[in-house]
Amino acid sequence: MNLSEVIKGNFDDYFNLKRIIRLDNKKPIGDLSIIKQHDNEIFILDTKNTKKLFCFSLEGNLKWEFGSIGKGPLEYNRPTDFVINKAKDAIHILDNSGYKIITVDLKTGIALNEFNLNCYALEMVLTDTGDFLVNTSNLFDNKHLNYKLLCIDSSQAVISKNLRIPKNQEKKQYQTSRSLAKFGNNIFFTETLNDTIYRIKADTLTRAYYIDFKKIKYPEKLIIKYSYQKTKKLQKKRPFVLALDKVREKNGILNFSFYYGKEIYTVFYKIKDNKTFIFHTLKNGKTLSDDQQILPFGYINEGFVDIIEPYLLNDVKKLLETNKAYKDYLIENKPEVYNLILSTEASSNPILFIYEFKI
Repeated sequence: MNLSEVIKGNFDDYFNLKRIIRLDNKKPIGDLSIIKQHDNEIFILDTKNTKKLFCFSLEGNLKWEFGSIGKGPLEYNRPTDFVINKAKDAIHILDNSGYKIITVDLKTGIALNEFNLNCYALEMVLTDTGDFLVNTSNLFDNKHLNYKLLCIDSSQAVISKNLRIPKNQEKKQYQTSRSLAKFGNNIFFTETLNDTIYRIKADTLTRAYYIDFKKIKYPEKLIIKYSYQKTKKLQKKRPFVLALDKVREKNGILNFSFYYGKEIYTVFYKIKDNKTFIFHTLKNGKTLSDDQQILPFGYINEGFVDIIEPYLLNDVKKLLETNKAYKDYLIENKPEVYNLILSTEASSNPILFIYEFKI
């Protein structure tokens, strides 16, 4: 991975705008933390502000919301993840602080039951056998469960363990990214201070990809003997890659993001051709601005999600008043974007732009 090869150019040369989803304003959403799709519906979990799970149609119409804060039955304190169970027409919501999973009906959002995990978990995926694979983020209360990944079945039994937590990492939660993800039948796992993307199949963890960051990788001596203070001190002296984020593999393309210093980079890797595309920002993008950050906030079937905060469109409206060439370009080539800019109020819910990488 060589950052001197970061691509410069026109956004539209590399990405197609597939869809714009304007979330209606029936209920305010604070933070679009996790976004997933099932059939013609998208599900959004706000983990920070409202702490609710929302269900929208692909047209952006709110169908239902679920959020019951508390310590009682079918209530949660800190939702951090959710999975869609197609076989049972249900959604399972992970309560990070309550050590449990709440199940709601996929069609109505009505709470059905809850499931005690008996272990700490920050993220989870549903395996093909219907079990919960959870990421403990190095935190555990039971010495027999000091593993980074635990697979738990419907009877609350731990049926498999992967990646024992080293002594120097025990109780040290330094996760900075989305580490556990499932797309199709593929489950991927990444961890902070590690350049490896793991694939998990049938309770077996194997190395799928190794990302060679060369001189900007995290120092080996600090991987062996992790120290938060030494890490912070080193970060001030020189930047390094701390973690991989939002790994996805689909249609022969592997993509992920990573943080280097204070900047975010996104990679699209064509597996068959062994060709790597590294993006940071692209100049002369004519969608919303002349300098567009390439950063997936999530994925739906058509591509990756970019979130546009409506209040930022005020500056674009002013630009349209002074830049006739830009205005004419949008009217002729992207009338939907032009109309959206003019009609969106600053207090509206976020807007989702869905992009597809041009293979």
